[in-house]
Amino acid sequence: MPNEFLSTGASSIDRLLDGGLERGSLSSIHADPDTGKSWLTLQLAAMCNRAEEDGGFDAPALIIDTEGFYSEKVLKKLLNFFKKRWDFPEMQVDVIQTRNIESLYELFGLRPHISIVGLKMQASVEALNTPIKDGRKIIGYLDYLEGSQIWKMVEDKGYEFIAIDGISMPLKARAFPNSLSWLAGRAALLTPFMNTVNDLTIRKGIVIFVTHHLTKSDVTKQESGWGHPWGGDIVRYVQKRMLLMMRPLKAQRESFGQRAKRLHLYRLPGEEQKTIVVDLAKDTGFVDALPSGGRKVKG
Repeated sequence: MPNEFLSTGASSIDRLLDGGLERGSLSSIHADPDTGKSWLTLQLAAMCNRAEEDGGFDAPALIIDTEGFYSEKVLKKLLNFFKKRWDFPEMQVDVIQTRNIESLYELFGLRPHISIVGLKMQASVEALNTPIKDGRKIIGYLDYLEGSQIWKMVEDKGYEFIAIDGISMPLKARAFPNSLSWLAGRAALLTPFMNTVNDLTIRKGIVIFVTHHLTKSDVTKQESGWGHPWGGDIVRYVQKRMLLMMRPLKAQRESFGQRAKRLHLYRLPGEEQKTIVVDLAKDTGFVDALPSGGRKVKG
């Protein structure tokens, strides 16, 4: 039997996630810029390549890069850190770049339609590859995903981990302000896309990991003081696990060092909230944090 969970490579994060990232599920991380989202994304992609006895899936991984982070030079450099860390000579982590919302959605068999009317954004999402009968598209057609590029890539390449890094930038690139009058438009764009991504994870039994930016406006601020995902509550509904990451508090920084990060597992209201401190070790990736600068590196 294949592993049910993909290890993150750091035992403290695995415990926070109740074992790691589960097959057939959509998980995400939400964080401020430059806090380590892409580092964790690549660490997960590298872990997917590792043997099952080491917590991996023994399979290739795919990163959908919407922010232009993973140049060939950067990808090679960072993967070499993980190869050295785990003494693992060969890793297949493929990257495709989708720098706008149209190319990202079309990868999943969708086409967004966006218009600005007065001070409001109006948006809808159309399924591609929809059969036409008697000159009309069949309403409720569900197999558009099977005709998508991403479906064919999973079948042809055998990817068992896919990351979308990240979902916020393609929308922000269309100059969508953080305005209440635009929330309905964002919801109309995000809901069918996130549902489609979740459908892919379930039907293919793979792990998909999505990164988001955080917003801390008065409208979206949580009672715990953590921000909400950019785009609002819509992105939470279909996700199995949602991590929030921020820089350490002063006391944590003094105990664990400047590269420490806070990871918070979002739970539904009434459930237990969990927060840990991890270390983004230089030239290594995320590891268990230990006081006084110590760290468990291997993972």
